[in-house]
Amino acid sequence: MGLPLLFAQPTDQDSWASWAWNHAANHVDWIAAVQDQKSKNLTQFLLSPLDPNNLGMWLYQNQESHNDVNAVLGTQGYNLLDLDWKDEDQFATWLNLHGEEHQRISAALGIG
Repeated sequence: MGLPLLFAQPTDQDSWASWAWNHAANHVDWIAAVQDQKSKNLTQFLLSPLDPNNLGMWLYQNQESHNDVNAVLGTQGYNLLDLDWKDEDQFATWLNLHGEEHQRISAALGIG
């Protein structure tokens, strides 16, 4: 799983599929690490595949997953619910915040 790939802006169906798969794989790694290290069971949300034209439930489940792991780690994350991915500047900012949070959580769990 390549954390740097989470900062890359998907532009077509193939890059969206790759981004979603890499993203979901990191969430799976978090859940396993939290189980092993903290003996806590977190909800495994279906985060791949995703439909970029219908992100509502995906954004909510992604945010819940981030909230869950941040609660276990005692850390505060970003609000990742608001996103208009068609606005390139907003999407770039979201990808950066989201990617930073993935890096921070992964480092805290010793994965990635």
